[in-house]
Amino acid sequence: MEHILNILSVGNEVSIVPIGRIRVLQVFGDAYNRKVFYATTLEGSNLKYVFKTFPINNAGCKSSEEVAHDVEMAIRHYRNKLDDKESVPVVKEIGFSSITLEDGTTILIQYEPYAGETVTDPIVNYRAELVLTIVNEMLEQIIKPLFLNASIVSNPERLSTGMDFIPRNVTVITIDGHRFYTYVDYFPAKGGKLPCGAWALEYPEPTNEIVRKLGMFRSYNMAGILINFWTHLSSLRPELGGKFYKVIAYFIRRNNFNEKYDLEKVIDDYTLKKDLSIGKTSAEEIEKIIQNWDFEDIFRLRMLACCLAFYRNNSRYLLLVLFKKSHFQDSPLGLDKINEIKEIILKMASYQVDSDDK
Repeated sequence: MEHILNILSVGNEVSIVPIGRIRVLQVFGDAYNRKVFYATTLEGSNLKYVFKTFPINNAGCKSSEEVAHDVEMAIRHYRNKLDDKESVPVVKEIGFSSITLEDGTTILIQYEPYAGETVTDPIVNYRAELVLTIVNEMLEQIIKPLFLNASIVSNPERLSTGMDFIPRNVTVITIDGHRFYTYVDYFPAKGGKLPCGAWALEYPEPTNEIVRKLGMFRSYNMAGILINFWTHLSSLRPELGGKFYKVIAYFIRRNNFNEKYDLEKVIDDYTLKKDLSIGKTSAEEIEKIIQNWDFEDIFRLRMLACCLAFYRNNSRYLLLVLFKKSHFQDSPLGLDKINEIKEIILKMASYQVDSDDK
């Protein structure tokens, strides 16, 4: 595996079967379960690829190679399901390679054609009007087909195919003046139910009941997907939180999703039916509101923090700190961590409200 581990710096060259020699153009920071780098081929077509490497270990009676094969099949199935059944724009093709280390770990390498930069960059750097247009286009091109094609008749708010719809998981490329978006996060594959009957959420699958409940809300529930999207947008541009909220509300109404699912009501319930105006509440009142909130209320805590940052410019630097501390994957956040998050929220609430007219 040395040839992979040693290339994770810009300018290095390596050979990867079956692509051939590549040169690393950009390396992204470590994610929670993968490393990502962007490279170009050096022979023939000079194509650009994104590579994602996943460390896979033994599981029960299966070797790491067998588990890696299972993960590869799950990723392929998920990407194909998004493409064929849900009509969600995905990368044109994905390929895989793997290598097993001396310690028994198998590194699964997924590679795919470059589909543009993630929308995080334009959301952070572009003027407000264009950012709002981009957010609306993302909703129309990715979330609308997912909601229309993956809803479950017996449980209207539940989707048969899940998604972690946040800016860094979507890319954009402009062709002839038109922007095209691609959903690029296929691991952990959220392709519905596993053979054991559980819904696919993470890798490895969490067993904690509350973690699974929150994961289902974030990835398979329509309102949960939109709440997750809004909070991540607001963490990038807190001053646009109110406008992001309106763009999402207009998207829901324009596509008549309220008629079947009453999504706006569910979302407003997460801010105690006060929409963003809860962010103007005094620190004393905020302390009373969050007094009994715990890990199960993590999305309420995130939404509240985004609302506070929208109305209080000086508190915005704390929002990213809160998001880092509130990340969870396969285990619940402990009481100490929740108390830290609450302390950040109370500190945000202690700043003066900038304006009541937003």
